[in-house]
Amino acid sequence: MKFPSIDYSKATVAGLVGTVAMSLSCSISIPKLGIEASNSIQLLTHIFWNNQDFGWISHVTIGIILAIIYAAIQKSISGPPIIRGILFSLLPWALFQIVILPLLGFPCFMDSLQGASTSFIRHCIYGAILGGMYGK
Repeated sequence: MKFPSIDYSKATVAGLVGTVAMSLSCSISIPKLGIEASNSIQLLTHIFWNNQDFGWISHVTIGIILAIIYAAIQKSISGPPIIRGILFSLLPWALFQIVILPLLGFPCFMDSLQGASTSFIRHCIYGAILGGMYGK
């Protein structure tokens, strides 16, 4: 079995930039579009003994690990790099909505189309940056 060639440094940088952009977008609220400010770092901080440093570290680590996974499978996703990144971002978005939120005591999809769609947009931001930066 031949393993895909992965540019780990490129994937790491793309994952880091995508994660930071996604995190920054959490502070933006656009009421006319139904986008509310939220704080995914706060959710992760809650998991790690209310330690915000661990919240940030885990968020960035997850973003980088997902970027490396993307780098390994991106050739199997059709479309140009940005579209591949967005399509890939559907996986972490769905896992967050269906697995992580219930583990944290929240309902799937936050019991709200607005909350789920806002999270979807933010994951697409991550994916677009990831795909665009990793390229190939």
